[in-house]
Amino acid sequence: MQNFQEIIKRLSKPIYKILINSPEGVTEYDLIKKLEETNLIEKGHWENQLELFQRHFILFHALYHIKSYLYKKKRKNLKISCMEIKILPRIEFDTNGLSDYDALESYYLDPNNLFGTSEQDVQEMLHGFWKKFRMYNQKEDAFEVLGVKKEMSLEEIKSEYRKLVKENHPDRGGDGTKIGIFTEAIKTIQELY
Repeated sequence: MQNFQEIIKRLSKPIYKILINSPEGVTEYDLIKKLEETNLIEKGHWENQLELFQRHFILFHALYHIKSYLYKKKRKNLKISCMEIKILPRIEFDTNGLSDYDALESYYLDPNNLFGTSEQDVQEMLHGFWKKFRMYNQKEDAFEVLGVKKEMSLEEIKSEYRKLVKENHPDRGGDGTKIGIFTEAIKTIQELY
């Protein structure tokens, strides 16, 4: 654990410097590459999924520490995602004494989530990610099939679905083959709501 804290301490200042010098933000990949160029982290083996997870976790652990520092000392915020890491102005909200809970921040700040994650755990996380990714793409198709907008409520979408089924019912002179397509589309959307 001591070694882990030393790694985080060693990485935090250079990461902070990179972020200060990149007001447009950086991606996680670009940040890792910059750290590799300065030999702060070893060049990675991108095919080893456990190693990728460990790199990602260590980086995000450091980023959430930097976010806390920025918030407390510099009155700034830090946007943290794989696709964009960027220092932002801090926006004050009246939360009536309640603090926002960030599940991702909590996850990455707990080193046990790094040390307790096995190769199999990483495989399962990746499988879950790709399953959700496919569902997202299917959801996009489902919206198109039903001719509905993403902003609509589930009840509005169901109403449109019922209209389409009614219009396409063979008893009303419609094309009954479309009903199965509409049914699959509504099932996909319902799984995501």
